[in-house]
Amino acid sequence: EAALALALRPSQIFWRVTLPQAMRTIIPPTTNQFISMLKDSSLISVMGVWEVMFLAQSYGRSSYRYIEMLTTAAVLYWIMSIGLELLQSRLEKHYGKAYQART
Repeated sequence: EAALALALRPSQIFWRVTLPQAMRTIIPPTTNQFISMLKDSSLISVMGVWEVMFLAQSYGRSSYRYIEMLTTAAVLYWIMSIGLELLQSRLEKHYGKAYQART
């Protein structure tokens, strides 16, 4: 109602009023879903867990260095997960500013 009183167009109402309120609520579950998809399936159909593990095992077999190869694969996914978690944290801070307690 306030946006209509200010004569905002529907697109402005969406981008300036509705979306910022919705983002605060949808960021945590959406990012958790992305992290889950990263771990459970392929990342944009280029690099999936099974592909990375297969490559790590193949290189491990050829060089007899299983531990190093599997550790590298685990670290690779860990870094990607941490990156998504940091992005989630920044988005939560950005969209949560209006709801922080003021002292």
